[in-house]
Amino acid sequence: MASKKEFEAKGTLTVMLIYASIFAILWFVIYAITLARGIVG
Repeated sequence: MASKKEFEAKGTLTVMLIYASIFAILWFVIYAITLARGIVG
């Protein structure tokens, strides 16, 4: 029972990390595009 709960907590943490990394990549891409536009403009 405890191991199952531990596994669920680990799964939630993994999902949170995946979402955080996706958000970070998206933010970086948007930032890079904005920066490039600023340099070009």
